[in-house]
Amino acid sequence: MRTLHHWMLDPLSRCVRIALAEKKLEFTLEESSPFEEKSTAQDLNPIGGAPVLVDTSSAGRVVISEPRAILEYLEEIYTGYPLLPKNPVDRAEVRWVMGWLERGFEADVNTTLLRERIMMRYLRAGRPNTDALREGSKALEGYLKHLEALSGVRPYLAGEDFTLADVCAAAHLSCLDYFGDVVWNRFPNTSDWYLRMKSRSSFRDILKDSLQGVLPAPHYSELDF
Repeated sequence: MRTLHHWMLDPLSRCVRIALAEKKLEFTLEESSPFEEKSTAQDLNPIGGAPVLVDTSSAGRVVISEPRAILEYLEEIYTGYPLLPKNPVDRAEVRWVMGWLERGFEADVNTTLLRERIMMRYLRAGRPNTDALREGSKALEGYLKHLEALSGVRPYLAGEDFTLADVCAAAHLSCLDYFGDVVWNRFPNTSDWYLRMKSRSSFRDILKDSLQGVLPAPHYSELDF
């Protein structure tokens, strides 16, 4: 049995949720808000909290923390439905796209635009920081331009096949799309790619997510914009 400690609007938790579903692995979800003073995820991973995967089998109980470690663990242990290519060069391309998103997107967009949306709408923590919103929106536009170029020359972000690169990018964009922050009509290639991501069965539960008191954007769960 596998249990994922997560928070529904954490992009890194969503990466793991999508990967588990893509690999057809059964798992249960345990909500672990980053705004709680104490949580099971924080007990299991004191330096970072969610996401944390607990994998229990006849061989024992394994606790894996941090998204990249969890994704690599799943890929190495559960080899069915691979999310990394066999060719080392192609695998390196996937990891490059993932690294670019993990390093930059998290720092430039999630800590400004996404955090501000969550603070404003979910936590109701006062007036919006317009400078942070402006900074995050500008950074998001830059990343979308790069994704537009990638999705315009190949079917998936790292090549010919669906991989962890697509999982990672779709997870990040889905959280921003919850608040309607992605201007899809300006990026037609990325829009087409994301619609294909939303249509995958691994996205079904994510598109049902709903924060208490904060409805998603009207188009969030639609398979067309």
